[in-house]
Amino acid sequence: MTFTVEVALFLFSGGNVETSELIRRASNRDISTYDNLSLYFDTVRLETDFEKARPHYERIYDIAAQQKVKFALSDQQTAIKFYELAKKAALMLAPHLFHYYLLYVEWDREPQKKFYVPRMNVLKPVVDDLQDLADGRIELLAVSLAPRTGKSTLGIFYVTWGGSRTRRT
Repeated sequence: MTFTVEVALFLFSGGNVETSELIRRASNRDISTYDNLSLYFDTVRLETDFEKARPHYERIYDIAAQQKVKFALSDQQTAIKFYELAKKAALMLAPHLFHYYLLYVEWDREPQKKFYVPRMNVLKPVVDDLQDLADGRIELLAVSLAPRTGKSTLGIFYVTWGGSRTRRT
């Protein structure tokens, strides 16, 4: 990890500069550039409260994914950097959010072998409901979808994600 002025200031000040202020400064830069978006990511990693960091990681993921597509044909090296940054953001979100877990576990899988991304339009509402179940917002979830839509496989992914969440707490 390379240290930027803001991160170095935090480290050498003994933590006297509020993390939220460092994040605010990093997010106010032109985060459409890789270096600034990467700085923003590194700064958000200083935040230990996931709920405070979450919107920042989601923003970083979204911007990195957009920029990856933008640079895919014109500057492949930059596109790859944004691709890897989106992957890092997904990794930070995956232990807490089932949607990002599904994206992350299949990240490097060949496109024709992926389960979730090709079915995301159909499965995303179920993924959101499973997230509500995991977070205790609902107590019971019954899923009824057409055959071969991925209910069983999604359930297996949910159990593996839930098991990893239980061990981490």
